[in-house]
Amino acid sequence: MADRDVPSAADLAGVSETALMTLYNRGTEAGRPDALISDPLAARLLAGVDYPFAERFGRPDLSHVLRAVQFDAEVRRFLRDRPGGTVVALGEGLETQFWRVDNGTVRWLTVDLPEIVEQRRRLLPAEERNQLFAGSAFDPDWHPGIREVRVLDVPRGRGFGWGVGYPAMARLPVLRGLLPMTVALRFQPKVH
Repeated sequence: MADRDVPSAADLAGVSETALMTLYNRGTEAGRPDALISDPLAARLLAGVDYPFAERFGRPDLSHVLRAVQFDAEVRRFLRDRPGGTVVALGEGLETQFWRVDNGTVRWLTVDLPEIVEQRRRLLPAEERNQLFAGSAFDPDWHPGIREVRVLDVPRGRGFGWGVGYPAMARLPVLRGLLPMTVALRFQPKVH
């Protein structure tokens, strides 16, 4: 990573800056001996980025780590049934999931804002099966035909708050709609 430019607050402001926050949380967790996620690429990238992470974001937490664990489990389930399937990752930021779940045949499409796509090109390894599309994840024109929307269960984290409290709150109907949630979408096959 040393020969590449690193993002700065000027490169990633507003919504795009959240890409650095999620990298901070995942990369820090991946460096722990009791890590809940194996993500050596995120740990290396985090170590190579000259950015005041703790000053900007405070102490790292498990929120983005648990979300990544959810996504990884869902993608692995999908790839068991469809080894050469296509995963569309919306608003992926500097996520390194492709490299965590790559089975050697998966096709991956990252859809993100142009400034994030540029940072991904600068900072992450190029891979033929990992294509990038610069555009808004909120634009419904590029992903018509949604067949299924499913809310994923919250995985357990470390400690009482993340291991017991958060998963219990996520199961309460009154809170479920107020807490961040992760959804999986399934699309209709395109008919030509």
